[in-house]
This record gives sequence, C-alpha cells and structure tokens, in this order.
Amino acid sequence: MRKVCLILSLLALTASSHAQRLSDTLIVYMEERLEMRLILDDFIDLKEDSAKQSIRKILGDFQALLPQMDKALDPNVAEVLRFKGDEKISLSKGKDKVDFVLDGGALKNSGPRDLAILLHPLVRIELRTTNILDAVNMPIVAKFDEMLSRLPQKTRYAKTLGFSVKNDTMDILPEKLAKNSAGDYIELGVGAAANLYKGKWLGEFQTRLDLKFSTKNVLKSNPYVSLSWLYDVSRLDRVNINTFLNVGHQWDLSGGKDEETLFGIEAGFLLSRSGNLFEPKTWRLGLNWEAGDGIGISPMMYVVGGFEKVQPGIRITFGL
Repeated sequence: MRKVCLILSLLALTASSHAQRLSDTLIVYMEERLEMRLILDDFIDLKEDSAKQSIRKILGDFQALLPQMDKALDPNVAEVLRFKGDEKISLSKGKDKVDFVLDGGALKNSGPRDLAILLHPLVRIELRTTNILDAVNMPIVAKFDEMLSRLPQKTRYAKTLGFSVKNDTMDILPEKLAKNSAGDYIELGVGAAANLYKGKWLGEFQTRLDLKFSTKNVLKSNPYVSLSWLYDVSRLDRVNINTFLNVGHQWDLSGGKDEETLFGIEAGFLLSRSGNLFEPKTWRLGLNWEAGDGIGISPMMYVVGGFEKVQPGIRITFGL
C-alpha cells in the first residue's frame, strides 16, 4: 500500500504545455480613411510570386464587386462583409461600436465602422472604414504592392508592421514585437514519472534545466540536462533511491498548433545506487513522445557496461 501511495503522490505533480504559434500582422493606414490589416504566419511568404498574385486578385475582385452592394448597405449601421474569392459576398450586421477620433483638439464621432474580411489560404485580410464603399476608389492593390517592396528581412519573432499612407506617400511606422514572441529562454522545471522496469513499477521525481530555442513561439530546438531520482520500495520499511544524470534533446512536431507535440531522445547514467535493482555502471537510452497536457511516453533501454546486459523498460512522465 505504501508503494502505491508513493507512486500516486509523485504522479500528482502534473503540468500542461501549450504553445500556440504567433502570427505576423501587417497594417496599412490609408489616408485616414481605411485600415487594411493582413494576418498570416510569416510575412515573408507574401514575397513569393504565386502568393502575391493570388492576393492581388482577391483584393481586385472584391473592389470590382463592391459597387453592386450599394443598395444592400446601410451607411448608418456597422456591417460585416465576408469574401472568399468565390464571387460571393456574405453580409451580416456588425458590432454597434463607434470610434471617436481626435480632430483639432476635439473628439469627433467617426460613425459606425464597417468591416470586410477577405479569406485567403495564406492570409486573412481585414478592411475597416466608416463606409466600406469608400474602398472601391482607393488604391488598395497598388499600396499592397508598395508595402511588399518595403518589407524587412525574415525574422524568428512575430511582429506587427505598420505603414501609413498620406497624400499617396507611404511611411513605415515603428515595428512591434508580438507579446511572448521572444525566441530563446532557459527554463527550470520539475516533474514526476512512473517507470516499469523488470516487472516492477518505480516512482520517479525529476528536475530539469532546459534551453529552448523558438521561432514565433514554436519550439524548434530544446536541449536539456536533468536529474532523476527513482524510488524502489524493496520492503515495507525501506525505500531505495537510485539517481540518474540525463541529457536529452527534443523538438516540437505540431507545426504551431495550440498544443505541442514533442519528440526527443535522452541518455542517462546511474550516478548513485541503492539496493540491488540496478547494477553498477548502468545507463539508459530512451525516446520521448509527448502530445499535450504534459503527459509523455518513453520506451527505455537499460544497458550495463558495454551492452553486456540489456533490459527494456517504459516510462510515463507527468509535467515535463
């Protein structure tokens, strides 16, 4: 019973891991009349010719269809238009939100704000203005092209890039890094595990130091070093503690989804032993796989010396 309670108490130390990919945002403020916002994984993808041409087409097609919406739109009501490039525009009522703009030292009611959402496989485009019909005569495609020509180099960080167009002249606004987009950091963590070895379940407590290298909040490389204390209950009045020093490396295979899918390799060496469960000069190799919620499965191989003896095992981790 004490053995079961010991393992369950270790398993209670759990943690979850989430790493949603951060997006780049490009904003063009046009003549203080229209705001064009582009949201996508990486702004550098817009420089590919096929992507550029398809986005230019959806912008141009939307502008060409807008005049036919004249009678359906109400200038006194905020409205939302959705366009997928399939020659169909969906219309719905927007939020009853009014912006007050500072003009000559006084706040001026700018009226309800229309929103047009253009959906493209690569990017979500949002056009905001007090009257969406104003977009018909604005040089949206030309300013999109000019914005592309002034984009900076590729970066590992998620950014918000702003451009202001006044009197047909485009200026670049100071860029901003997205919150939590820092790429590299050190993390100290603790976790627990249950190990099956030689037909016995062993509790494990682990502390780990990670070096994490990320691109736009998606883990790309994660070397780490850890200490593991394995608890072997040999008798009701005795608990043996065996200590392993481990080094490992893992990667995120999720591609930026809400939950990480981690895969890695690990090697450990027996630093100190208690009892007879582990032989001297024991070391272990393992593959780590974790699919969200901080729970991982690791097939293990325990080796004595130069492969004189090999024993399989399995480890279920919680929190690391």
